[in-house]
Amino acid sequence: MGLLITLALGLAACGAAPATGWPGLALSGEIAIIANGPQIYALNTNTSLTEWSFPLTADNITGAFYVEPGISDEAIVVGSEGPANTYSGLVYGLDLGGKQQWCIAFDAAGAQRSGCPNVNGAESAGLLSFASRVDTRVASGIALSEGVAYLGLASGQVLAVNASGSGTGTKVWTFQARHSVWATPLVAEDTVYIVSLDHHIYALDRATGEARWQKDLGAAVAGTPALADNLLYVGSFDKTLHVLEANTGEEQWTFTATNWIWGGPVVQDGVVYFNDISGNIFAVNTTARAEVWSKKYGGALRASPRLTADTLYIGDYDGRLLALNLSDGSLKWGEADRVKMTGKLLDTPILLDGKLLLAPFQGDNLIVGYTTEGGPTALAWKPSK
Repeated sequence: MGLLITLALGLAACGAAPATGWPGLALSGEIAIIANGPQIYALNTNTSLTEWSFPLTADNITGAFYVEPGISDEAIVVGSEGPANTYSGLVYGLDLGGKQQWCIAFDAAGAQRSGCPNVNGAESAGLLSFASRVDTRVASGIALSEGVAYLGLASGQVLAVNASGSGTGTKVWTFQARHSVWATPLVAEDTVYIVSLDHHIYALDRATGEARWQKDLGAAVAGTPALADNLLYVGSFDKTLHVLEANTGEEQWTFTATNWIWGGPVVQDGVVYFNDISGNIFAVNTTARAEVWSKKYGGALRASPRLTADTLYIGDYDGRLLALNLSDGSLKWGEADRVKMTGKLLDTPILLDGKLLLAPFQGDNLIVGYTTEGGPTALAWKPSK
C-alpha cells in the first residue's frame, strides 16, 4: 500500500499523468480489449486467441497505452502517452478489427513525431523546450457515446471528439480544468460530468462543453462519479463520499471513510458501495444515509467494485480478488486469499458469461479469468513472443 500512496501523493502534487499507468480493460462483444503497455490487444475470450494488435509492432511513436478504451458498435477509441520523451498524448480511432481510421495529437510535438493532425491547431510554444512543454498525455479512460469520444488529459484539458461517421477525428469542443483529469467522464443525457485533481467536479453541457456548474470538493478527485435518482456520488482524497444534486451541484450529504477514496462508487438498490485506499469497503444506505456495513479483508483498493445482484467483486493492490455478499459484507469464498495472482489489481473486474476478467498490472499475464464462484477458468493470457 505504501507504494500506491507514494504514487498518489506525488502525482496529486504535480498534476501529471502516471509515468506508468494502470491497465485499461473493456469488452467488444466477447472480445476483450486490453491497454497495458506499448500495444492494444484484442483477445477472443472463447478461444484465448489474439484477434489483433495495434500497432502491429511496438514502436516509440504511439507510446504506452494504459487508459480504458472507448468502445461502441462501430468504433474503438484508444489513448496513449504519445511519442517517447514528448509527454504529447495521442488518440487513435480504430474499427472493430483494430485497423486505424484516424488519429489526433494535442500539440505540435506530438503531431510532428506521429503524423497525426494537431486537434488544438496552434503550434506549441514548447516545441524546442521540454521544460515548458505542456503534458498532454491521455490520463482518463475514454467515454464513447453516440459517435463522440469524451476524454481528459494530464494538462486538465477535456475534449469531445467525433469518433465515427463524418468528421471523424475532429474536435467538437474543449474545456479546461485547472489540473489533471484521471477519471473517465460520465455521460448522462445532455450533461458530461468531469472530475479533476483540481478538487472540482464540473457539469458540462454535452453539446457545447460549457460549464453549467462546478463544485469544489476540497481535495483531488480521481474516480468517476455514480449517478442515481438525480444524485451524484463522488469520492475524493479528503476521505469523503460527497453526494450532490445533479442539476445544481448542491451538496446533500456526506459520509466519511478512513482514507482517500480513489475508485468511483457504485449505487444499487438504494445502497452505495465504495472503498478507500486503506482497503476498507463500505455499504451505505442512500435514504437513511447510514452505514449498512464496512469490511476490510485485503490490501489497498484503488479500483471501483463490480456488482451483481448479490455479490461485490474487487481486486486489491496485493493481487487478491475478493468476493463479498452484498447483504452483510461477508466473504463469499471464505478465506481472503483464496484467489491470489501475481500483479496488482488496480482496475475494475469485468463480467462476461459467468467469468470475471481481470488485467493485473505488472503480473505474469495481461488478462486472467476466474468463474464468479472463485474457480479458475482456462483464461490466463499474455502475448506470444
